[in-house]
Amino acid sequence: MLSRSTSRTTAGRFLVIGLLSLALALPLPARRLWSAFSPEAHDGKVPVLVNSKERTYYRLKKGQGEQILRVTGPGTLRVISRVPYSKRNKDEEYRISWTMEDTDGGDFVHAVRRAKDAVRKSDNRKVTRGRSNEIEIPAGQHLVRLQLKDSPTTVAYMRYHLRQMEPMDRSRNVDIQALDNPKTRMIQAGDAVVSYNVLPSERELSVEVEGPTFLKVISRLDWNQTMTGTQKYTLRVYEDGLEKQSYVLKGRPSNSSIYLDKPDSLPSRGEVIYIEVPEGRHRYTFACTGAGRELNLRFLAPPEALGTEHGMGR
Repeated sequence: MLSRSTSRTTAGRFLVIGLLSLALALPLPARRLWSAFSPEAHDGKVPVLVNSKERTYYRLKKGQGEQILRVTGPGTLRVISRVPYSKRNKDEEYRISWTMEDTDGGDFVHAVRRAKDAVRKSDNRKVTRGRSNEIEIPAGQHLVRLQLKDSPTTVAYMRYHLRQMEPMDRSRNVDIQALDNPKTRMIQAGDAVVSYNVLPSERELSVEVEGPTFLKVISRLDWNQTMTGTQKYTLRVYEDGLEKQSYVLKGRPSNSSIYLDKPDSLPSRGEVIYIEVPEGRHRYTFACTGAGRELNLRFLAPPEALGTEHGMGR
């Protein structure tokens, strides 16, 4: 009996070790650090001092007001809310309702509790403690809408952070060349020099990918010396001729990237999107509107996404 028990225990240990080894061997999605995220629509900015440090919140009016966020997943959206504080509202509750493209949604309900270290910067009025909730964002671009309901106050102050998840093992990615041999441009970003496909204004670029997988796309707007601030543009993605998704991206000047063959302008910071590719071989076509300038696109995917037609599996 003793030997049988010992044998089972030993076998169990080997099983656990084997499962752990398998889990560690599998590529896990890599999560990036949290970054501040701004809504597309809101009722104005409200500076709040938290521990004497200024933080930008966005005003959300009760009733018909709403905030709209255009979020690209997969990732996690953190929602931080506060409301103005007064003793007569102590321990009452306010409710933030959210929806994601009318297919998902929920409520965040919080009690009114005074924060010891947070005030509105404009008049030093006290605000409540910051309450944090998270919304999981699936792959692709989504519209998240938030409203203030059932609140003793007329406004709430909202702040957002986004932590995107890379759904693929970065170390295994390979470059995918666009079809029809488009013009390419060499960009140096830090110490790395990589080739980008040039997408002229009002033109299209296509790639073919074998799924199921994810296609990573890095987009850089051509930035000249007369441009300032942030330049928004829309990257439209078509899957086998049908529109799959539109992404509103931001072109911003980069301090660490240069062209090696175009000294009169600079590439903007890289904007990253992930496209979920279903099973089978699919063609993805990219078009840009609203920029009025060239785009530089880089396509990355695991080697098996190239398929046998490109030399894999032979």
